[in-house]
Amino acid sequence: REKFDEFMKKVDKNIQRIFDKLSGTPATVALGSPLKLTDYGDSLSVFLDAEKWAEGFVEELLPKVKSKDAYEIQEYCNTYVFDEYQPTDLQSQKIRECMYQFGATQTHVNEVLALVLRDKLLAKLSMMHLAP
Repeated sequence: REKFDEFMKKVDKNIQRIFDKLSGTPATVALGSPLKLTDYGDSLSVFLDAEKWAEGFVEELLPKVKSKDAYEIQEYCNTYVFDEYQPTDLQSQKIRECMYQFGATQTHVNEVLALVLRDKLLAKLSMMHLAP
């Protein structure tokens, strides 16, 4: 029963992501490889101060991703932001304000946070490999 409830929560989240994509608001992520933020996504990122936000998680998450390749890190960041991340009250307020100001959805915000987090983790791993 517990596994079924967990499965249904994931299905509900995926359905919500689909509806969010159909909402008519601009995309936050440009297709291509690697994925990158659109101008709209950049605007959300700046408003949310996503770079600073992501820096707060790098040391905690680094051990969990250091043996993964770039794509696996991207997937990990998506899973982390969409399914595990619990914003503080202050972060929740900033997210709601962003969604109001930009007409964004929670999915848009999560996509931005996941991509910025991915980039921070990849940059840190790259610096570690370059260090003597």
